Amino acid sequence: MDLKEIGKRIARQRKIKGISQQVLAEQTNLSVGYISGIESGNKVASLKNMLNIANTLDMSLDFMLLTDITSEKIKNNSYILEFQSMIEEIGDEEKIKKFINYAKAISAEIAKEK
Repeated sequence: MDLKEIGKRIARQRKIKGISQQVLAEQTNLSVGYISGIESGNKVASLKNMLNIANTLDMSLDFMLLTDITSEKIKNNSYILEFQSMIEEIGDEEKIKKFINYAKAISAEIAKEK
């Protein structure tokens, strides 16, 4: 796990969302110093905090954390293949959006439980 790359991805997504470290800190109940440390690659966040940040920034946890993903690993991952199959079966963009929002809500609930 490359902490600097993870930090860059978080910072990039935060900037895309147009929010400051201060706002992200407030929305995730973390300190600005902690957010800064994560973004600079100097701090390791707990899974709960990473999930909280990912949900707040509307980014997937796998994209945030998996810096060494290759197309071959993706092709052979049974969970990704199953998810892809489910999305293909849905086939309706509006239903897919609802499905993704539902998945985000579930991950947010899991983060709260931990």
